[in-house]
Amino acid sequence: MARIVIVGAGVVGLTTALELLNQPNTHHRVTVVGSQIPTDFQFITNYTSPFAGANWDSFATHEEVEQQKIDAVGYKRFKKLAQDRPESGVIERVNYHFITKDKFIANGSEIDIPWFGRSDEYNLERIESFDHALFSYAYKFDGFVISTTYYLSFLWNECIKSGRFDLQRKTVQSLEEAFYVHQDGVRADLVINCSGLRARELVPDPAVHGVRGVTILVENNVNLKDVIVVETNEKEFPDEELYIMPRKEGGLVIGGCFQIGNEKETTVSDQQLMRILSRALEYLPDLNWTDFNIVRKQVGFRPYRKGGLRIERDPKVKGVIHCYGHGGAGYQGSWGSAVKVVKLVDEYLGGLPRL
Repeated sequence: MARIVIVGAGVVGLTTALELLNQPNTHHRVTVVGSQIPTDFQFITNYTSPFAGANWDSFATHEEVEQQKIDAVGYKRFKKLAQDRPESGVIERVNYHFITKDKFIANGSEIDIPWFGRSDEYNLERIESFDHALFSYAYKFDGFVISTTYYLSFLWNECIKSGRFDLQRKTVQSLEEAFYVHQDGVRADLVINCSGLRARELVPDPAVHGVRGVTILVENNVNLKDVIVVETNEKEFPDEELYIMPRKEGGLVIGGCFQIGNEKETTVSDQQLMRILSRALEYLPDLNWTDFNIVRKQVGFRPYRKGGLRIERDPKVKGVIHCYGHGGAGYQGSWGSAVKVVKLVDEYLGGLPRL
């Protein structure tokens, strides 16, 4: 048994907590601390998890084998949740990807099918039924959409069931301070850093930066059932594209953008709002778009790290394990990351002298 503090109450922190609590014969006691928690009614933009579109669509390249393994774990876990735990907010959705002619040319006029197309598990296939005047090629695969606030609360509740978990609203100023906020009132054995963007200050790690994303939640007046992604390469707005994700409880999440170095813009301008919604009209004219009944406009900052995801024991600080830098892949990478963290925890505890 170990007393463990996890810094960060986003999807990575809560998933890591649940994976640790579910390990057989360990009886770990886990405290998660975060400045914001899933049941808050309003979120600041560096608490990214509630703002995510949240689907499974691995960004790993064909060469990034380790990231592929991480994402593959998430696929299996989400499939089981969608089938066995409907209260989780995870639902199976077919994902359709359309690549515009401009994007195709920008990519060297080469067809790029994701790495997971090599496995029958994902049911990926090329499709030919699309507007050939707009798109160069398209494919589809079996994926998932996660209703973020449902799912974060689900993870929290699953952790509570263990009887060995506590979630605290607290902003720690250092990882050293985190050792002293465990629910048992004694110094923790381990601190796991799942702090996302705050790793920039807490580690500190200057390689961490926020990438601005914008999503619009609207009513699903068109009864869309599938995820739609349109990869664009607009000359004036190269960091924007279209994706639409139908949530389990109703509503469509429409995005979005991938803006590096724009952490000061925390609201959605009318101009960007119109660009996002107009792409839905342009690329999906067959849907009966009569009106966009907007529920919420959202801005979040994906916690990217130059050099990629960091999951390792701190080489200088005893008892600290890092797990941050997920960028826009926090949900799909959360379970695979948690599995790696558990292995590092086991290795660390196995190396400690017996009392």
